[in-house]
Amino acid sequence: MEPTPPASKSALARRVFYDLTGLPPTPGEVQAFVEDDGPEAYEQLIEYLLDSPHYGEKWGRHWLDLVHYADSNEYERDTDKPHIRRYRDYVIEAFNQDKPYNEFILEQLAGDELDEPSNESLIATGFFRLGLWDDEPADPLLARFDNLDDMVDTTGKVFLGLTLGCARCHDHKLDPITQEDYYRFVAFYRGVRMMKRSPGNGIVRSIMSRSEERKHGKRVERKDEHESRLRDDLREILSDFRGEALRKRPDLAEEQGFASSEKDGKTRIADELKKLLEEHGESIVGAKGLAKYERVQADLKRV
Repeated sequence: MEPTPPASKSALARRVFYDLTGLPPTPGEVQAFVEDDGPEAYEQLIEYLLDSPHYGEKWGRHWLDLVHYADSNEYERDTDKPHIRRYRDYVIEAFNQDKPYNEFILEQLAGDELDEPSNESLIATGFFRLGLWDDEPADPLLARFDNLDDMVDTTGKVFLGLTLGCARCHDHKLDPITQEDYYRFVAFYRGVRMMKRSPGNGIVRSIMSRSEERKHGKRVERKDEHESRLRDDLREILSDFRGEALRKRPDLAEEQGFASSEKDGKTRIADELKKLLEEHGESIVGAKGLAKYERVQADLKRV
């Protein structure tokens, strides 16, 4: 077997262009390289391509793939991530400016905690807004920890080369990482709050203190309790109204289909009762009874 012979200068030019910029050279660029017989022709071509903005576009994509960059959230509605393109452009510029890797890491993990944070370092913290995002989770607390897990797991794989996510539920079976280590790592990110924009510039900010988080949890809890009480009040009002309607206006009750029983299902009955109450409530339960119903409905809608 014989080694492949050296590539021609035109073939070499095409390979280098594709490797460094992902784009083909123009015929003129190939011709200029072929005709340059100087000893530094190849080095000069490399420098020319490293200075191209397309270099950052080509190689920044590798980083964006690793950190799960996407322009939208996925899940059911797959809504846009507002202004996340700024993070994409930050990564491209970091490659084009040959930003030192330690700065590149620091700005993404703690760009808002620097002594003098810049617009660029704040944009870099968009790292925490990447990946999947459910904007209407069935279980908000579970969704919160799923997001934290995504941050920890991605940070572990991309910055450390370790699969930290395995230790969310048990000590790591391959690496010496305990479940306790995992939650210590999660604690670093507990202050990150999503979807809060700074006034006027649309940049994602990231800090929510523990006390704010507790207060928010209590507000949600109070809201749920209030909503539950209002629904109980509404059911009681509708039950009383049904009894009054059967007694005072059996003709209407018969017409609506709930005179004899509730066998057709409580949801349909409740909807029919609401409609009947709104149309004939004053004649059956009086102005006060109707006002009470309207007040509870308005409170429920507001909550």
